[in-house]
Amino acid sequence: MVDRWKDERELFADTQARLDELAALGELTARRYIHHPQFAARPMPRFLYRFLGANKPNRLRQIIVDNALYLSSADYFNDPFDCRYVLTSAASVREQLRLHEAIVKRQMPGLRGLKRKELVRRSFRNSGYDQSDITRTAHDETIRTAGICCLSTDAKSILLWSHYGESHRGVAFQFKVSAPTALFLLTNPVSYRGPQDDLPSIDASYDPHTDHGKHLIEVLFLNKFKDWCYEQEYRLILTDRAKTAIRFHPDHLTGVILGCNASDDTRSYVRELIQESRSTPRLYQAQTVDNRYRLRVVETN
Repeated sequence: MVDRWKDERELFADTQARLDELAALGELTARRYIHHPQFAARPMPRFLYRFLGANKPNRLRQIIVDNALYLSSADYFNDPFDCRYVLTSAASVREQLRLHEAIVKRQMPGLRGLKRKELVRRSFRNSGYDQSDITRTAHDETIRTAGICCLSTDAKSILLWSHYGESHRGVAFQFKVSAPTALFLLTNPVSYRGPQDDLPSIDASYDPHTDHGKHLIEVLFLNKFKDWCYEQEYRLILTDRAKTAIRFHPDHLTGVILGCNASDDTRSYVRELIQESRSTPRLYQAQTVDNRYRLRVVETN
């Protein structure tokens, strides 16, 4: 039998191996374990939520039945400041030239010796001895091709339901973070900046082809203007995976929440999908609270 989770386990093998060692000790221990600094200097939430409109039935099926999350491209984000950055350059001409040659070597492996050095010097000279244009192009390509899934820690946000849950007519999916695989441990929280703050910066001599590490991910993908802080956003970011989907283990999906304005047709459709699913999520209903600007979530049949 084909193991449909093989790719995911191989992708996150190191982290998953450690979680597997703790599996026999129970979920509480696993949750404490992922608070360890080796994952991040921050606590992980117990659940993350993905909002979706009822007007996207194929995506609803993709999550509930196929157990897969769509990874979008930043090209489709609704904030023009999202994934924006500035380049600084503290590197010498010699250091920039060395980086330029390394990039050309990777992009044109068949070009060797003096021919490569001459091409490097000529193109670098034509750029005005400035590596920034080349580096910016590489960073922009990283942003364009990265697959991103945006999630939140707040299932009761009125604005999230309004903006991403089709005006409360859609659904929110509840994902358990700590088990059974390490997929959601790869999510990172977004930081929010005020109008007095500069855009995040990267040194022009920073090589984007050899380091897709925490610093680069943080600068390129994890900063937004403070007006978006209500989203309490976490992002799953996988390089070179834009406009694809990644499978998750069925046990990660623990709940499906219907919006307070969800139609009877949406309720019926979601129930049908749950019957087909390998997941066993509980079905919830978001409701308005009398005399309060507040939502509550209650279990329903």
